[in-house]
Amino acid sequence: MTTPNRATQIGKLQKILKKHYKPVTPPERTLLEHLLYACCLENSPFDKADEAFAQLQQSYFDWNEVRVTSMAELGGVFASLAQSQTAAFRVKKTLQGIFDVIYDFDLEALKKQNLGKSIKDLEQFGATPFCIAYVTQNSLGGHAIAADEGTFDLLVVLGIITPAEAAKGLLPGIERAIPKNKGPEFFSQLHQLATEFFASTDSTHVRNFLSELVPDVKEKIAERLVQKKELAEIHSAQREAAATAAAAELTATKEPPKSAKPVEAGKESKGAKPTKEAKDSKDKSSKAEKPIEKPVEKAAEKAKPESKKPDEKKPEEKPKKTAANKDVPKKRPAEAAKKPVSKGLAKKKPR
Repeated sequence: MTTPNRATQIGKLQKILKKHYKPVTPPERTLLEHLLYACCLENSPFDKADEAFAQLQQSYFDWNEVRVTSMAELGGVFASLAQSQTAAFRVKKTLQGIFDVIYDFDLEALKKQNLGKSIKDLEQFGATPFCIAYVTQNSLGGHAIAADEGTFDLLVVLGIITPAEAAKGLLPGIERAIPKNKGPEFFSQLHQLATEFFASTDSTHVRNFLSELVPDVKEKIAERLVQKKELAEIHSAQREAAATAAAAELTATKEPPKSAKPVEAGKESKGAKPTKEAKDSKDKSSKAEKPIEKPVEKAAEKAKPESKKPDEKKPEEKPKKTAANKDVPKKRPAEAAKKPVSKGLAKKKPR
C-alpha cells in the first residue's frame, strides 16, 4: 500500500468516527495514575475502565498494597473488564517493576526528563506499548496513538496496515496523518470502535460502520480471523519449543543432590558389609596399584633438587668402622707366653 492511499484511508476513518462517536477527555491524573488507568483501559471500553480504576482506588490503602495483592483478588476487582485477569496482571507487573527500579511510586520526575528517556524508563518498568503510548499522549506531552489488540485487528480489516505491521505493533502513517492537537480526540473515538470490534466481530453496528470504508467487510473479517488463528498456533508452537529447550538445558546442567553423593573408589559405607566380589576386586586393584606407585614415588624423590646452603660447611664425617678397619684386640701377656702344644708332643696317659 502506498503512503497516499494509507493517508487517504486514515482521513476517511477520522471523518466517519466523528459522526458516530463522541470524544472522551481524561480527567487530571498523576503520571502513575494515567499509567495504571491505561492498564485497565487496554482492550476495554472507557466506562468499564473508569469503573475498575475507581474500584481499585477505593479497595486499597495505597499502591504498595495493590502490588502485594494476589492475582485472584485483583481479578475480582477488575471483573467488569473484558480481560480481568490480564488487566490485573498488567497492573501488578507495572507496580512491581516500578518498585524494583526506583523503590517508590512517584513518577512525576519523568515529566521533567527528555521524552525518549522517559519512554525508556516506562519500558524498564514493564509497561505495555499501549500504556506507554497513552501516558505519552496524556501526561508527557508527546504525540502517540495507543493501539491495543482490537485496534490492530480493526486497522488490518480496513486495509490501513498490513498483518505483518500489526504483528510487529506498528502504526505507520497514523501519527503523520493525524495532527498532534487532534491526537487525543482521534484516539478516544478509534478506541471506542476498536473495543466494540474486539468484543464482537459479528456486531451489526460494527459491520455497518466498517462497510462505509470496506464494501467486502465480511470477507475481510473472516480473513483476519484465520490469520490470527494461524499466528496463535505459531506462537504456541514457539512457546512449547522454548519451554522444551529450557527444560532440556536445565536437566543437563542440574547438579546431583547432596544427599546422593557417589561413593568414592575404595571406600564403602559404614553400615553395609562388603561382598566377596567387592573384596576380590579391591584386592586385585590394590595389588595392581602397588607396583605402579613405588617407581612413581622414587622418581619423584629423585626429581627433587637437593637444597644446598652455599656458606655452610659440611661437618667432617667420621670414618665408619667396618669389619676390615676394626682393630684386632690385643692379646694379654699371659696368653702370648703360652704356646699351643702340638698334637705329636702331647703326653701319653699311663696305661
